[in-house]
Amino acid sequence: MPKITYVVFDMDGLLLEDPYTEANNRLLAPFGLTYTWTIKQKIMGRKEADAAAYFLDHYKIPMTPEEYIQERKRILEDLYPECKPLPGVIRLVTHLNANNVPICIATSSTRSAFNKKASSNKELFDLFGGNVVCSDDSHIERGKPFPDLFLAGAHKLGCNVTSQDSNCLVFEDSPLGVEAGLAANMTVVWVPDPCLTVDPLLAAKCAKVLPSLEEFEPAEFGLPPFDLGQ
Repeated sequence: MPKITYVVFDMDGLLLEDPYTEANNRLLAPFGLTYTWTIKQKIMGRKEADAAAYFLDHYKIPMTPEEYIQERKRILEDLYPECKPLPGVIRLVTHLNANNVPICIATSSTRSAFNKKASSNKELFDLFGGNVVCSDDSHIERGKPFPDLFLAGAHKLGCNVTSQDSNCLVFEDSPLGVEAGLAANMTVVWVPDPCLTVDPLLAAKCAKVLPSLEEFEPAEFGLPPFDLGQ
């Protein structure tokens, strides 16, 4: 395993609680429908417009993609302030920051959505020092499973990813995000939600598959180890 010197994080469902299941269920409720994990795991990580098209193609509700996006945004406004860091997140990000490990967020969220979530979690997001790439940034042409977001995140940190033995580590929770990290020739740690069906072939390509960031041991990747009692 290569010695890791750069780290890139996904955000929703990895660093923060994911508000999108609740938002989509509220949106579907008037039609007597439920947002299932079977569909969610095929949407997770897509850019907003791509996710909307897939969602509407499956559920066939009487909305245009633009109407769906706007209604979901309206619902999410109430949910964003409730998004809290997931277990192990603050400890790991604080540790990497304190040890001067370059870290970045590469998220399929739009810049506007990111800013709203970040405003409720300043303690966490201030640790990234502005190193954030969002799906609607002008230089991001393709969403996950393409590698564009993660390559842009690595570039922001000054990391040139050129080989399979990458010194850049990606943390992801979604299958499409894992594929994107692998397509970027990065080392991937997959932290799937317990409700997600894990593809064993995809899992075999990851350096680790963990139930939570609480289980991550930096020293296994050549990163500074946690202090005793940390």
